[in-house]
Amino acid sequence: MSLTTGLHSPRTPLRWFLDRELSAGPRPLRESFHAQHQTDNLLLPGPGVGPEAGNVGTAIDQRLRLAFTTAAPVDLATEAGIDLTGGIGRVAGLRMRAVGNELAARLAGTVHHLDLENRALATY
Repeated sequence: MSLTTGLHSPRTPLRWFLDRELSAGPRPLRESFHAQHQTDNLLLPGPGVGPEAGNVGTAIDQRLRLAFTTAAPVDLATEAGIDLTGGIGRVAGLRMRAVGNELAARLAGTVHHLDLENRALATY
Protein backbone atom coordinates (compact mmCIF):
# COMPACT_ATOMS: atom_id res chain seq x y z
CA MET A 1 0.00 0.00 0.00
CA SER A 2 1.38 3.41 -0.90
CA LEU A 3 1.59 6.29 1.55
CA THR A 4 -1.02 8.21 -0.45
CA THR A 5 -3.44 5.27 -0.30
CA GLY A 6 -2.82 4.99 3.44
CA LEU A 7 -3.61 8.67 3.88
CA HIS A 8 -6.86 8.48 1.94
CA SER A 9 -8.20 5.30 3.54
CA PRO A 10 -10.06 5.90 6.84
CA ARG A 11 -9.21 2.35 8.02
CA THR A 12 -5.40 2.50 8.14
CA PRO A 13 -3.38 2.97 11.33
CA LEU A 14 -1.65 5.95 9.69
CA ARG A 15 -4.98 7.69 9.06
CA TRP A 16 -6.12 6.92 12.64
CA PHE A 17 -2.89 8.41 13.99
CA LEU A 18 -3.16 11.54 11.86
CA ASP A 19 -6.82 12.03 12.76
CA ARG A 20 -6.10 11.57 16.46
CA GLU A 21 -2.98 13.76 16.60
CA LEU A 22 -3.75 16.48 14.06
CA SER A 23 -7.53 16.81 14.04
CA ALA A 24 -7.55 19.33 16.88
CA GLY A 25 -5.47 21.74 14.80
CA PRO A 26 -2.51 23.80 15.98
CA ARG A 27 -4.26 25.57 18.87
CA PRO A 28 -3.65 22.91 21.62
CA LEU A 29 -0.02 22.60 20.57
CA ARG A 30 0.44 26.37 20.60
CA GLU A 31 -1.24 26.69 24.02
CA SER A 32 0.94 23.93 25.46
CA PHE A 33 4.07 25.60 24.06
CA HIS A 34 3.08 28.98 25.48
CA ALA A 35 2.40 27.46 28.90
CA GLN A 36 5.88 25.92 28.95
CA HIS A 37 7.77 28.86 27.43
CA GLN A 38 6.49 32.14 28.80
CA THR A 39 7.96 35.20 27.13
CA ASP A 40 7.08 38.81 26.51
CA ASN A 41 8.72 38.82 23.07
CA LEU A 42 6.69 36.10 21.37
CA LEU A 43 6.19 36.65 17.64
CA LEU A 44 3.13 34.98 16.16
CA PRO A 45 1.93 34.98 12.57
CA GLY A 46 -0.80 37.44 11.68
CA PRO A 47 -4.50 36.57 11.65
CA GLY A 48 -5.41 34.00 9.04
CA VAL A 49 -1.86 32.69 8.69
CA GLY A 50 -1.44 29.02 9.56
CA PRO A 51 1.37 26.51 9.38
CA GLU A 52 2.76 25.97 5.90
CA ALA A 53 1.64 22.59 4.60
CA GLY A 54 5.10 21.79 3.27
CA ASN A 55 6.64 22.18 6.70
CA VAL A 56 3.98 19.99 8.31
CA GLY A 57 4.53 17.34 5.64
CA THR A 58 8.29 17.48 6.13
CA ALA A 59 7.91 17.07 9.90
CA ILE A 60 5.61 14.07 9.47
CA ASP A 61 7.96 12.52 6.92
CA GLN A 62 10.94 12.95 9.25
CA ARG A 63 9.04 11.43 12.19
CA LEU A 64 8.03 8.44 10.09
CA ARG A 65 11.63 7.92 8.99
CA LEU A 66 12.77 7.99 12.62
CA ALA A 67 10.09 5.47 13.55
CA PHE A 68 11.59 2.98 11.09
CA THR A 69 15.28 3.58 11.79
CA THR A 70 17.22 5.63 14.28
CA ALA A 71 20.59 4.61 12.82
CA ALA A 72 21.04 8.01 11.12
CA PRO A 73 18.76 10.66 12.68
CA VAL A 74 20.51 13.39 10.70
CA ASP A 75 20.62 12.61 6.98
CA LEU A 76 23.55 13.33 4.67
CA ALA A 77 21.80 16.26 2.97
CA THR A 78 21.31 17.98 6.32
CA GLU A 79 24.93 17.35 7.32
CA ALA A 80 26.09 18.79 3.98
CA GLY A 81 23.87 21.85 4.51
CA ILE A 82 25.35 22.41 7.96
CA ASP A 83 28.86 22.19 6.54
CA LEU A 84 28.03 24.60 3.72
CA THR A 85 26.85 27.28 6.16
CA GLY A 86 30.47 27.78 7.19
CA GLY A 87 31.06 29.48 3.84
CA ILE A 88 28.39 32.15 4.43
CA GLY A 89 30.39 35.07 5.71
CA ARG A 90 33.23 34.69 8.08
CA VAL A 91 31.88 34.97 11.63
CA ALA A 92 28.19 34.40 10.94
CA GLY A 93 28.86 31.28 8.88
CA LEU A 94 31.02 29.74 11.58
CA ARG A 95 28.35 30.48 14.19
CA MET A 96 25.65 28.97 11.97
CA ARG A 97 27.75 25.85 11.43
CA ALA A 98 28.35 25.52 15.18
CA VAL A 99 24.64 25.88 15.92
CA GLY A 100 23.76 23.38 13.17
CA ASN A 101 26.24 20.85 14.55
CA GLU A 102 24.88 21.29 18.07
CA LEU A 103 21.31 20.88 16.81
CA ALA A 104 22.27 17.71 14.92
CA ALA A 105 24.00 16.29 17.99
CA ARG A 106 21.00 17.07 20.21
CA LEU A 107 18.62 15.53 17.68
CA ALA A 108 20.68 12.34 17.54
CA GLY A 109 20.86 12.20 21.35
CA THR A 110 17.12 12.77 21.72
CA VAL A 111 16.23 10.16 19.11
CA HIS A 112 18.40 7.55 20.80
CA HIS A 113 17.12 8.52 24.27
CA LEU A 114 13.47 8.21 23.20
CA ASP A 115 14.14 4.77 21.68
CA LEU A 116 11.86 5.53 18.73
CA GLU A 117 12.45 2.18 17.06
CA ASN A 118 11.16 0.24 20.07
CA ARG A 119 7.81 -1.14 18.88
CA ALA A 120 6.95 -2.24 22.42
CA LEU A 121 6.60 1.37 23.61
CA ALA A 122 3.16 2.94 23.78
CA THR A 123 2.56 5.66 21.18
CA TYR A 124 0.82 8.67 22.57
